[in-house]
Amino acid sequence: MISLIICTRHPNDLDELRRNVDATIGAEYQWVVIDNSQNRYNLCAAYNEGVRRSRGDILCFMHDDIVYHTQGWGNNVERHFLSPDVGMIGIVGSHIIPSSGDWRVGYAPYHVLHFVQRHHSFSHYDSYFAMHVRSCLQGPLTDVAVLDGVWFCIPRALFESGTIRFDEERFTSFHIYDLDISMQVVQSGRKLYVVDDVLLEHNSEGVYNESFVVALETFLEKWKGMLPVTRGMQIDTEQIKGNSGHYKEELEMRIERDRDMVAIINYWKQVNEGKTPSPLSHGQRILSSFSEFLFMKNMIKYYPDKEVSRNYLQNGLRGLSPRHRALILWKYFIYRVLCFPCSKKSMTFVVASGSPTPTKK
Repeated sequence: MISLIICTRHPNDLDELRRNVDATIGAEYQWVVIDNSQNRYNLCAAYNEGVRRSRGDILCFMHDDIVYHTQGWGNNVERHFLSPDVGMIGIVGSHIIPSSGDWRVGYAPYHVLHFVQRHHSFSHYDSYFAMHVRSCLQGPLTDVAVLDGVWFCIPRALFESGTIRFDEERFTSFHIYDLDISMQVVQSGRKLYVVDDVLLEHNSEGVYNESFVVALETFLEKWKGMLPVTRGMQIDTEQIKGNSGHYKEELEMRIERDRDMVAIINYWKQVNEGKTPSPLSHGQRILSSFSEFLFMKNMIKYYPDKEVSRNYLQNGLRGLSPRHRALILWKYFIYRVLCFPCSKKSMTFVVASGSPTPTKK
């Protein structure tokens, strides 16, 4: 049996995911939901609690904003763990954990990916401009050094033996837990693989902020002397050094971008509460206007069912001030009249890789 372990702040909003799992897993499973609506847990603590509640031989840790596209994916997972050398499987990973710690920034040549990613950045903010990413796979199982936390599975036996455990004492936020547990599995002598027979769709992207930096520093301190770790391919050490040179600059850029978004969100919260917000910088004002426009144009695409789309749109607008509501509706009207007819073709892109996110019922 597979235990599906999810930590969520919105435990009452999982009906869509439950229906999707019921329709696709094809194997016996247990649903383990850790309710974090009161922020009681960091992610490591939540996952340790999930392990304690679980009964399955295979533990599947997953985000709450995913959609499965593979029929019978649970049978595929069970088959992979018939091999005793398999310690962990996932759908996103890398052949290297670099000395700088994080493999996601600056180390793209070593990434191994098999998933559908919706892009929620300023340049790709279109819910149906999703990419079916499939790169650097070397067959059904691709040997890697690290797996991403969006979705991964580990045999229960590794936890019961005390070989591995989510480090909730050191990693007290929602970052780097996947790097740390990957390192623990590597140290156990078992292998990590990206698999090509579980396709899922992920509806958000990671956030880079100060807590990410703190968690990364904690990881480097914990595993100092053991990095870099490489698996599954020959790594050019000179190329690694070259990538390391760009790492700090790119990370700082991502942190600054996400800091701007937090400032914009807080600004509009204060506006709608009738408060006088701190002024935005010129760059933040541009991002604010653009992101509102993009957010509104996507509301109807996230929910293809017209009635649900209308209800979702109305609920989103109800809390806005009259002036803000008028401004954002005007932007949305301009999009529907001028842009929407030209972008309908993009909706077939995800359909080519699997059904898009199921319509709400």
